[in-house]
This record gives sequence, structure tokens and C-alpha cells, in this order.
Amino acid sequence: MERLVSAILIKAVQDWDKPELQPDVEQFISSEWFDFLAGCVDLDPAKTRDQFINRSYKRVSMRAGYRKSH
Repeated sequence: MERLVSAILIKAVQDWDKPELQPDVEQFISSEWFDFLAGCVDLDPAKTRDQFINRSYKRVSMRAGYRKSH
């Protein structure tokens, strides 16, 4: 499940860079669903949300979401 959640969050980062999709991403990162997903992969939802808004996140490949982490 972690890989699926990671892929969803990575896709949100990619979509954030597309002005036409930003309203959807803003709605997503403001939702309880985002909080839940961030918690599933041990991310602090508030900090992660702030990284979206301030564009202070690390750019990663979509493939990173599918890699198994240990």
C-alpha cells in the first residue's frame, strides 16, 4: 500500500506544476484524505502541505513511488 500512496503523492507534485491542475491539487492537499495518505507513508501532513505550497519539495521520478523501500 505504501507504494500506491507514494505514487499518488508524487503524481500530486507533478500536477502541482501544471497551472490548470493546481485547483484540484489545492483541494486535495487541503483534504482529510491527504492527511490520511501522508500519514500512511510517515509524512507529517502539515509539513508536507507546506512543502507543496512553498514548492520546497524534492523533485522525484514517478518511478520512485513504485520502488519498494525498506
